[in-house]
Amino acid sequence: MYLLDAPPDVRPDTQVVVQESLVPLRWWRNLPVRREAATALTGMERFVLETVLAFGAAAPAEFEEVTDLPAHMLPVLGRRLVAAGALTSAGTPADDALCRRMLLSEQIEQERVESVHVVVLPDVGEILVLDRETGGDDPFLGWERARVQPVSRYPVDESIRGRSLGDLLAGTAGIRGVEADVVAFDQGLCPVFRCAAQVTGDSGADVSLSIGDGAPAVLLPDVKSLVERWRGVDRVLAERPSAIWRAMLGSGTSLGRAPAAQRMSPARWQIAVTGEQAARLCAAGRNLAQPTGLAVETSEVVVEVALEIAAADVTAEAAIAVDTAINAGVAEGSTAAAVHARLAKDAARLPYDAVRALAAAKVVERAWQLGHYRLAYALRERDDFDYA
Repeated sequence: MYLLDAPPDVRPDTQVVVQESLVPLRWWRNLPVRREAATALTGMERFVLETVLAFGAAAPAEFEEVTDLPAHMLPVLGRRLVAAGALTSAGTPADDALCRRMLLSEQIEQERVESVHVVVLPDVGEILVLDRETGGDDPFLGWERARVQPVSRYPVDESIRGRSLGDLLAGTAGIRGVEADVVAFDQGLCPVFRCAAQVTGDSGADVSLSIGDGAPAVLLPDVKSLVERWRGVDRVLAERPSAIWRAMLGSGTSLGRAPAAQRMSPARWQIAVTGEQAARLCAAGRNLAQPTGLAVETSEVVVEVALEIAAADVTAEAAIAVDTAINAGVAEGSTAAAVHARLAKDAARLPYDAVRALAAAKVVERAWQLGHYRLAYALRERDDFDYA
């Protein structure tokens, strides 16, 4: 566990922020596959199927008599049914069960060839099929252009070693086969990449994944097994408050009592400090009003969280109010007016004993301690240049 130079970007829908994870994966771009495609039956196609099942054939003469359409239209209207394997070219049933399924579902299932992008994550058993709608035009082109080299090779499980890609994909996303099929993992090995990731979305399993320096992030939807490996790594924060406290204060200092950590959202935590603990954080150079970035690492992954500081008593509340006012002053161009206005509101709501922490001299000292020298000079301007 260690502090980061800056906190991670944690948005309301952020679930996990992964600084680094070794991920075995392989992808294929623009892979031609044979895929099921279901379309709705037309009224005429339904009539043809019902006629075939009732009389054993769709006779042109009967068709013309019932529909008042030319008999030569029957082969045209039944063309999709023949292509789907339900009827023969003579208008007789090729597959009674298929004809009945079509009538029941009111759909024709056909096979068509289309290009998809495929990602296989063999260690977690995930196979993703991305088409233009789910993955965009060519999401993995940037990965290949970046020429990121794998850091190692992962021996895949015996159950998929030597199997073709078409065999692995069969039944996934309606895929029936792969044109020009290949062995998925040559020699039973899968490349392993040093990845960074953000998990977002309502499902909690949409991963924006980058495979290394210079490679763009690609959105992989609904990768539950991979996310499950990352989720919960930061649970240790609730179990080891002393480790957080040591990271916040720095090495070589006595810890004393460590504040407990509480999860506020999936990637955001909080510690509530007393006035004494707030003073120790100030001495260690921590800004009480800004989140701190904290990294939690295991042998497989490094996860980042944002750690916020809250007040456990009024003394700590006053200290946090000072840092909040200073931050506001810096954000508004190092103006003393912004600081004074905010602190005046804080003084009105805090108990008298706590208000002493808002004294002008203490605020100047704290601005100097945080490195906001321009603001410190602005706050002292009246004293330093008042010659009247």
